[in-house]
Amino acid sequence: MNTNELTMDLPRNALKNVSLKQLANQPEVVEEILSEQHDALQRTEQLGLRKLGWGLKSLIWVLRLYVIFMVIVVMINIAHTLT
Repeated sequence: MNTNELTMDLPRNALKNVSLKQLANQPEVVEEILSEQHDALQRTEQLGLRKLGWGLKSLIWVLRLYVIFMVIVVMINIAHTLT
């Protein structure tokens, strides 16, 4: 299953001019929308997590080390400014 199968073409203005009082009188409309939401959520949960490749893992670790390095540089810069 891919992500294109998860998207549903819902009319953009389906509920635009509908008030809460009107929806209270039409529980079947609310139930239909909620069931579509529930179905989409179940399909999304079935996808699961993808395993990260070595390239992406390496990039994440390099970025972590870069952030730590820059925090140290900023702290040294602040210490030099205060003295």
